[in-house]
Amino acid sequence: MYKFCKSALIIVLAASTLVACNKKLPVGEAIIIPPATTSISDVVNADANLSILRAAITKAGTAAATTNFPVSLPNLFSDKSGAYTFFAPTNAAFQKIGITSDAALVGFRPGQLDTLLRYYVIGGQKLTSAVIPDSFTNAKNRVPNLQEPSLLVLQGPSAALPPGFRMPIFPSKRGNSLWVNTITISQPDVNAGNSVIHKIDSIALPPQQTIKGILASDPNFSLFMAAVARADSGQVAGLGRLDSAMNFALANLTLFAPTNAAIRALFPPGTPDAAIIGALNTHALFPVQTVRGIVAYHLLGYRYFSVNFPAALTPINTQLVIPPTNIVVPVIVSYSPAAFIVKGLANATPSNVTTKDRVAINGVIHVIDQLLRPQ
Repeated sequence: MYKFCKSALIIVLAASTLVACNKKLPVGEAIIIPPATTSISDVVNADANLSILRAAITKAGTAAATTNFPVSLPNLFSDKSGAYTFFAPTNAAFQKIGITSDAALVGFRPGQLDTLLRYYVIGGQKLTSAVIPDSFTNAKNRVPNLQEPSLLVLQGPSAALPPGFRMPIFPSKRGNSLWVNTITISQPDVNAGNSVIHKIDSIALPPQQTIKGILASDPNFSLFMAAVARADSGQVAGLGRLDSAMNFALANLTLFAPTNAAIRALFPPGTPDAAIIGALNTHALFPVQTVRGIVAYHLLGYRYFSVNFPAALTPINTQLVIPPTNIVVPVIVSYSPAAFIVKGLANATPSNVTTKDRVAINGVIHVIDQLLRPQ
């Protein structure tokens, strides 16, 4: 362990990298919208398996109009000229969160339903399953999923952020299986004129915190947050600081987050957390560059939900870059419903992901039980 800590690792984490990772990926040429005779509302109203959704749309339509949401959902879904992609929760999806009938919607405010449903709508394109690239097998894109802006506006256009910011949503495909984020698409490609509906049988609420916010509010990551603070020692304010990167809403990251127990395992049994934090801040034991490299080795520069990782052990590039050759150091990852593991290049055994897919505004967290070691 002493030799490991003695080797200084250097991380290059530039603001341009984070912004580049959050750019909208190309999904094909612009569509010239022809006249249509069918809308999303027409399809929803005619499908008995979407009856709770129909009631939810109606109730969401009573929410007060705002600058960010000037058009109500009923009007939007009735628009035959517009093009939308809608991940539509079925009755079964609502039942999983306790909404067993139309009447059960009484406990939800119109604004809550409006927010939830806008999160599952992509505006401006009819994104069929054929357009979604297959994870890791599409030679052109080489990305695990598509990043698309939903109709859930978090920040409208402004001088500081001219395009505004919409909560992103991530469709993906592997063979014949399709997902949006981690939710399985149970019935894809239901035609709705210029729009398309993909039915989903589960619901996930939009995230409300950044990666940093989730970690800071969970005492199980206090030692990792102490390591982040040590890694940022001497760094000027801005996205060069790992703390700032994990709190930047426009970033698009994956974090393999080691628990306190994973970090305590590096020290003699019974070592108090205060002594561990003291060691992390001792240059002779943990030089700043070493700690910075270790933290960066737990970060990926794109959002990988569990279902986006391959079943076979595969190297995935991290945010650890070693100059002057600019070698990017990978971790080795595999996922199946039975086992989700990640291994550092210098770890004797892989780490188990004990909690997967904690979704943040700017990424996703997978909790691990062993610190990842790059060398």
